[in-house]
Order: sequence, then C-alpha cells, then structure tokens
Amino acid sequence: AVGRFYSGSFMGQSYTIDVVGDSTDYSESLASILAAVSGTAAPALKGSVVARYNAWQQVDSMLGFVDSTGLFGALYGMAGDYHRRTGGIYDPTLNPIRRAWKERREKGWTKGEPDLDELYRYTGFDASRIDLIEMQGADGYTYERSFLRKTDPRIELDLSRLAGAYGMDRIAAFLEERQVAQWKITWGRSTMIRGIWSDSLCTIPLGITGDDRDQKIRLSDGAFSYVQVADKVNMIDPSYGYPPQSSELIFVAIVAPRLTDAIVLSEAFMIMGLEDATAWYAEHPDSRVESFMLIQLCVVIYKASTE
Repeated sequence: AVGRFYSGSFMGQSYTIDVVGDSTDYSESLASILAAVSGTAAPALKGSVVARYNAWQQVDSMLGFVDSTGLFGALYGMAGDYHRRTGGIYDPTLNPIRRAWKERREKGWTKGEPDLDELYRYTGFDASRIDLIEMQGADGYTYERSFLRKTDPRIELDLSRLAGAYGMDRIAAFLEERQVAQWKITWGRSTMIRGIWSDSLCTIPLGITGDDRDQKIRLSDGAFSYVQVADKVNMIDPSYGYPPQSSELIFVAIVAPRLTDAIVLSEAFMIMGLEDATAWYAEHPDSRVESFMLIQLCVVIYKASTE
C-alpha cells in the first residue's frame, strides 16, 4: 500500500510513524512539531524553558520568557490537571528524590533512606514552591509574557514523559487534520493507532513478557502504554518518598483516547495500587480510560481489567 515511514528520537526515546494510504512527505511538518515541544520542555536542551528554569538560582526574582507557541503553558496546565486527577501521584518535581535513591543503589546502600525531610523542602508540585504567571497586555486579553517562580534554587521540573506523549498527540492531531485514515505511532513502549484494516499495524504486543510469546491485542483507535514491575525502581510515591514497593501491581496497561492519559495513568496506577486505582475509576466515570493489571499476591498472579 502507498504510504510513508518516519523515525527518529524524541525526548530521549525512539519513535516511528507508519502512515498508510498517503504518500505525501510530511517530514518537515512533523519535525517542526517535535522540535517545538523539545525546545520548550527538554531538560537537557540548553535554552528550553525547563532547562532555564532548572538552572535558575534566584528566589527573589522570577524567570521571564515569551511562550510564543503556548506550549509551555499547555504542558504546565496539563501537569497541574494530572496532579489533581491522580491525587498528587503525578508530580514533575520529584527528580531530586529519584536521584537520591538511584545514588544509594549505585553505592550498594541497602539500609536506611535518603534525607527525605530535607528533600521534601524543595519537592512537591504546588503553588507554595513553583508557580506560573502569564501576563496580559494593557487590553487585558493579549498575551504578553510568562514568569516562573521558585522558592528554593534546588527546585526543578521534569516534564519529559508528559511532553513526549503530548508531542505524539500533536502528531496524531496533525495526521487527522490531513485526513490520513490509517497510521501507527510508537514512542518508546507506547503506541497510538488509527484505522482498522491493516492487521500488521493494529495488532500490538501487550508488553507482559517482551518476547515472541507475548500476548497481543488489537487496537484500532486509541493510545496504549504499559509499565512493568521492573519500572518501579525508577518511580517515587510522593506520599512517602519511596519507590512503590508496597503496591501489589506488577503490570499495568492503559488504553485511552490520548497518549498523555495512557502514559501518565499507567505509571500513576502502578504507584497507587489496585485499591486506589479502582477508586480512581469511581471518581472519573467518564474518563474513557481502560486498564489491564496483573496483581501478585505471594506466588499467585491475578488479573484485573475494566473490559
């Protein structure tokens, strides 16, 4: 079939875009979308808003910048929304705690904990530590300039996974605007699909075993992402500052309309555990989010699904 295939690296992960039925070369447009997101939120990219904020050392003045694309405002607003929707589990300020645990592991320290009391002084995604102010012009409507505040020079933001998923969602919206009927996007272990007639695109591994024995699912319209028990070591439960070892979940897969939902909620549910993830559904009955989870109790593995 006529089509195009694109690939590259974005926000630290490989991506592919497989377009069927449209041979138009969208390379420049796709690259422009991803470059705009990276230029806003990539923490390692000098000059990005996030990199500038993380390097900002002043607490008596604010970092000023012009958010000409509106991307930072959108990402910051989404981060706040996910923070609220997950009861604070999604928190883009936790890198200092995450690094502290990683350093202990690398040094072979198996007892005790990092100085969490000190780390909590400059982590936590709330207006008492970090705040975005968007200034309007004299007419009260025209956007003029943005300011980011921090109350401690050690506060930092990491929107990488959210921004990566958001970039892929923008690619999906671009393809839909061009009325492309069949496509598949992958970013790391996450997938987005539109169209039902190409089994080679619509059938994807569930991600439980990661090899040829893996169970597969058919996804014709939506976004899919998963996390495994091995990912827990790099997660932090912000309620107590530890990796979520108390969670009985060992696998969480999410199907959602947007990749941002699939990526954020798969990790959030793994941290929450089954009881709190079930309660999340009761609080968000119109979410359009489906999940499949594996629960390990002693040596027995159970499954739970919204399907």
